[in-house]
Amino acid sequence: MNEETNLAEKYRPKKFGDIFGQPKADTWFRKQVISREGRSVLLSGPHGTGKTSLGLLYAKALFCLGPEDGEPCGTCDRCKEFGDLGRGFLDFQRFECGENSKVEEVKGLVDMARAAPWIGKRRVLLLDEIHNLSRRACDALLRIVETPPAWATFILVTSKPEVLPAALRSRVTHLELGLLKPEVATRFLASICHAEGLVYDPSGLALLQAAAAGHPREMLRAIEKVTEFGAVSETNVRLALNLDFLDRLVVYSHALLDGDLKRQLALMEEWDETPSRKLGFLHQFFVFNYFVAVRHLDRDDPIMRGLSSEFHETLIDGMAERAYRLHLPEEAFWENAIAALAPRDPLSEHAFAMIVSSFNRLVNGLPDRGESQTIARSVARAGHKLRIAGAAIESQPTLGNYLPWREVRPFWEAGSFLPQHYGVLLNLRLTIRHGEFGIQDHLVGAGLISSLTHELGMRLKEWQSDSNPRYHWIYRHEADTDGYLLTRLALSVAEDHLAAALHWMRFKFFARRFASEVIPALTIALRHSQNPRCLLRFNWACIRALSRSLDPALLARSEAGDRIPLVELLRIPHRWRGPTGTVHCAKRREASKSIRPPAQLTAAAGRMPFLSALEDRAWKALDQGWELLEHRDRAVEVQRRQEAEGRVRGLFAGDNELARARCAEEIARLRARFPLDPKKRLRTWERWRGPG
Repeated sequence: MNEETNLAEKYRPKKFGDIFGQPKADTWFRKQVISREGRSVLLSGPHGTGKTSLGLLYAKALFCLGPEDGEPCGTCDRCKEFGDLGRGFLDFQRFECGENSKVEEVKGLVDMARAAPWIGKRRVLLLDEIHNLSRRACDALLRIVETPPAWATFILVTSKPEVLPAALRSRVTHLELGLLKPEVATRFLASICHAEGLVYDPSGLALLQAAAAGHPREMLRAIEKVTEFGAVSETNVRLALNLDFLDRLVVYSHALLDGDLKRQLALMEEWDETPSRKLGFLHQFFVFNYFVAVRHLDRDDPIMRGLSSEFHETLIDGMAERAYRLHLPEEAFWENAIAALAPRDPLSEHAFAMIVSSFNRLVNGLPDRGESQTIARSVARAGHKLRIAGAAIESQPTLGNYLPWREVRPFWEAGSFLPQHYGVLLNLRLTIRHGEFGIQDHLVGAGLISSLTHELGMRLKEWQSDSNPRYHWIYRHEADTDGYLLTRLALSVAEDHLAAALHWMRFKFFARRFASEVIPALTIALRHSQNPRCLLRFNWACIRALSRSLDPALLARSEAGDRIPLVELLRIPHRWRGPTGTVHCAKRREASKSIRPPAQLTAAAGRMPFLSALEDRAWKALDQGWELLEHRDRAVEVQRRQEAEGRVRGLFAGDNELARARCAEEIARLRARFPLDPKKRLRTWERWRGPG
C-alpha cells in the first residue's frame, strides 16, 4: 500500500451500497431518490460512522440526472460537477455550524433556501454539526424546515441529537447511524485488505475491529498504522495501536490487591497513552474480568485475550474477600467499584491520578496511619472504682429509715451530668410540706408534684421560642416526723424565665389549689448566675439535700485509702442528716427525661463517656465545678470528631452500595481510634490526680 494513501478518502462511499452496516439508511435514501421526494433528514450517530459522507451522497443522488435504482450514476454532468464533496456546485450549500452558529448567518442560509434553484429543480442545504447552533439560530431554521419551499431539501448532521429542540427533530426524518457490529466490522476490514492486497490473519482483524470499537473511519486509520509494521497480525496490531498493555494491567491488579497506591500510580504514569484511553482500558479490563470470572459469561474481547486462569482466581479471591468483609454481595462490590472507572473525556493526567487513587480507596479502604490499634477501656484498674460497704456495727439502720447507696447515687450522677452535658447548674429548690397543705394521702401528694413539673414545662415552652427549653428537674419524696409526705425538688430553669416560673408556681399553680394562708408550706430557694461560685455551691447543696437520708453506716475509701463513712466523704452537713421515713407511693424519686440514665447513655454514645469524680474517688473534686470546663472541652472534642468523620464521608461520596459500605467501615475504624476512656481525651483544664 502506498505510504501516501488516505484510506478514509479512497474508500469514501460512492454509492449507498458501499455503506457497511446501515441497511435502514440505505433503504430510505434509495426510496427518496427513486420517488424524487427528497425529504429533509437528520443524520445522527457517533463520530466516524459516515454521517457526513451519507449526507453528501444523498445530495449528489438528488442532483443526478439518471439515478440507477436510487444510486447516483456517477457519469452524468451533474454527478461529475458535484464530485465527492459538492464544492462549487451552485444549488448545494454546505454549512459548518461549528464555525457559523449565529442567528444572522442562519438567516442568510434561510434566504438562500427560499431562492429558486439555478440549474435544476432542487436546492440542497447540508448543515454539519448542527448541535452547535444557538437557540435563536435553531428557531430561525425551524420556521423554514416546517414549511420548506418545494425545491428545498435540508440535510442535518449531528453527533448530539438530544441537544436539538424537539420541535426541530420532529419536523424531519431522523436516521440514527450505529457503530458496526463486530462481524460486520470484520467483513469491512477484510474487504479493505483484499482491495489493498494486504496480508492479514483473523485474530489481527478481530483485535483491530475491537480497538476501533465499530467506527469505520477509525478502522481505516488503524489499518494505515498497522501496515507500517507489516501484515495485519495480532502482534503488529498490538504494537501499532499501543495495545500491548495486558501485562501492565495484570501487575497493576496485583498492586491494587496489595493496596500499594504508589506502585499503582507509577504503573499508570509510565504507560505511554492518553489519560482518557488509560481510563477506558482500565474500565474495559475490569468489566471483562467481571463478566468472565464473576458472572461466568462467555464474552470474547480480543483486546483482553491472554489473561491466565491463575490471574482470574487471584483477582476474584481478592475482591471476594473485600466484599465479604463489607457484607456486600460479590456482584454488587464489583459493579459499584467498576462504576468509579466510568470513561470520561477530556481527562488530564492529574484527574486520572485522582481517579486511580479513589478507586484504590474504594477497593481497599483508607490506609492504616499507624495509630495505636489498642482500644482504650473505660474500666479502671481493680481497687480504683468506688466500692461501698456497710460498717460492722450492732445497730444497723432499719429499712425505710435510711437510703441505700443505689437510691442516692443517681442524684450525684445527675448532678455531675447536668453541667457536663448541658453546661448549666441547678438554680431553684423547692421544699413542699404536703401535710401543711392538708394532703394526707402520699399518692395525692405525689400526683401534685407530677402535675407541677409537667405544667411548669408546658408554661416554659409557651414563654420560650425554643421547642426544647432549658428545663431539668429532680426530686425525692420522704416522710416528715408526723408521717406526712415531704418533697424536695431541685430544678434548672433558664435565667430569663426564673422570675416568671416563681410567679406562676406561687400565684397560679398553688394559689389555684390551696388557700393563701397555707402557702408558707412551700419553701423556695434560688440563685442567679451573676455569682457563679455561689450558684455552684447551691447546685451541690441541692444534691446533698436530696442525699440527706443516705445510710450513715455505708463506708468508702478516701483518697488516702482509709475506710470512712460515705456521708462524710460526700460532705453532707450533720444538721441535714436524718431518716427518710416511710413513704407510701410507688416512686420515691424521679427526674426529668433530660437527665435520667437513658439520656446519660445516649449522650455518652459515640465513645464519649463522661468523667466521674465520684467513680474515681476524687472526693475533693466533687463540687469544684470542673464539669463546666469539661462541657466546653467536650463540645470541642465532639466537633473535632464530627469534622474527622465528615472528611471520611467526603472521600466516599459516591451514592452506591460499595461507597456506603466502605464509608461505614472507615468511620467505624476512625471511631475505634477515639479514646473510650474519658481521661485520655484532650482538655484545657488539669484533671484531678490520685486513685482515678
